[in-house]
Amino acid sequence: SRAGRPAAAVAADPAAAADALRADGVVRIDGALSAAAADALAAHVDAELAAARSEKPSLDADGRFGPVLSRTNRWDLKLRRGPAVDGALAEVLASGGVAKLLDHALGDEPGGGEKKGATLFELAALVSDPGSPRQPVHSAVGIVLLGTHMPPSAHSALKSTLRQVAV
Repeated sequence: SRAGRPAAAVAADPAAAADALRADGVVRIDGALSAAAADALAAHVDAELAAARSEKPSLDADGRFGPVLSRTNRWDLKLRRGPAVDGALAEVLASGGVAKLLDHALGDEPGGGEKKGATLFELAALVSDPGSPRQPVHSAVGIVLLGTHMPPSAHSALKSTLRQVAV
């Protein structure tokens, strides 16, 4: 849904958030990542992107970049595990809202029988510099268009997106 739900509210009632996820294909959870963790992760991503861009003349040569639809000023940087990445991931899962929503959406509610579990499929940062054209569809949507099930996807804005991206 477009209206955000506080992480504590999602943790308290994951069924309502799961219903919104099924109905709308998206649910926004506010407060799952603190500003301090977002700032630390954003600084890490900026440094990693600068290093990756300077290391290789071809941005896809070492497999650090995923595909994006609009390449102008935009990168899909695959994140390496480390303190900033692991700390942010742990904080999001510890907030309760995200973990309980995933458990509920995947049928893994406490006492709900066999656990299906979840595998972290991709951990990346989509970076859009000022002046980037809008990317209205995420590249993973192609999975749905081919008639297969799309895995749940979580996104966290690490910086303000209101004034920096071209409309």
